[in-house]
Amino acid sequence: MIARTALTGSLLFTLLGLIPSVHAASTPAPGADACRAVVDAALFHEERIYRTVLFGRPKAKDAAIGEVWFDRNSIAWYKVKSTTWQNLSADTWTTQENDAMDSNAEQDLVSATSFPRRGIFATKGVLTSRLIPALTVSFRALQCRTEQVCRLAQKSTGVPSDKTPQEVTISVPGCIPVPSKTFAPCQMANKQEVRQEIDVYTYCTSAAREMLQQEEETLKMLVEYDASYRSLLQFAGVFDEFLEEFRWTLAGNIRSAAQIIGWLQRIPCFLSSCEELPVNFDTNLPGPRDEDPVSSSSAASSAASSAASSSHS
Repeated sequence: MIARTALTGSLLFTLLGLIPSVHAASTPAPGADACRAVVDAALFHEERIYRTVLFGRPKAKDAAIGEVWFDRNSIAWYKVKSTTWQNLSADTWTTQENDAMDSNAEQDLVSATSFPRRGIFATKGVLTSRLIPALTVSFRALQCRTEQVCRLAQKSTGVPSDKTPQEVTISVPGCIPVPSKTFAPCQMANKQEVRQEIDVYTYCTSAAREMLQQEEETLKMLVEYDASYRSLLQFAGVFDEFLEEFRWTLAGNIRSAAQIIGWLQRIPCFLSSCEELPVNFDTNLPGPRDEDPVSSSSAASSAASSAASSSHS
C-alpha cells in the first residue's frame, strides 16, 4: 500500500511538470507556437475558474491532501502535507505554506470573485431543479469567456511584436464586454512571415469547442448524479421521520393484521374458483361440519333401539 501511494505521488509530480504554464518572468518570443501555448493556458484558466463555480474552492488549509491548485502564473502546486504545497519549476522542487498559497493562488480577474467560495453543488436544502438556472448561467459565462479568449488572441496578432501589450476591450454578442491586454506571444504584425491571425483564431475556436463539449457532458453527468443523491436523501429523511412518528402505531397495525388473517376463513367466497376447492376446505358446501343436529340425534336413537331389540331376541 505504501509503495503504491509513493508511486502514485511520483506520477502526479511528473504530470505536474507536463502541465502547460505561462510564466510572467520569462515571456517567449512571438510566434505561432508561443501564441498557441498562451491560448491553451488562457483556456485552461477559464476552465479551472468554471470548476470553482461548480464545486467551490476552500482555503488552502482546508484543501485535501493531493489537491492541485494553480498560482497566478499558471504554475501547478500539489498539496503534499496538511500545511505544505510543492511544485516543480525549472527542474527544482519548491514549497510554500498554506498562507502563501492563499495569497498566490490564481484569481478570477473578470468577476473579481473572492476566495474561498462555495460551489453551486454545495447548496443544501434544495432540489437539483433549483440549481438548474445557476448552472445554465455559469455554462453560458464559460462560453462567453472562451470566445473572448479567442477574439483576444486574434486581435493580438495585429499588434507589432516590439510594442508592449495593449489595452483592448473584447466584445462578444450576448456577453459583457471585458477589458483585457493583448497576448505578447501573439503580437506578430511586423513579422516577415505570413500573418497567423486566421490560424490562431481557428486553433483557438477548435480547442474551445472541444473543451466546451467535454464540460457539457461532464455537467450532464453531475446533474444526474446530484439529482439521484438529493432524491435519495429526501426519501431517506421522509422515511426516517415516518418511522419515528408512526413506529408504535405501525407495530400495532402489524399485530392487528396478523389477527385478521385468522378471521378471513369466515368470509364467504363468491368467486367461481371456490368451486374447485376440496369439500373439506370449502365452508360454503354442506359437509360433516354442517349436519343438522336434530337429524343426527334421531339417527343415534334409532341405532340404539336396533341394538336393544337385537339383544332381547
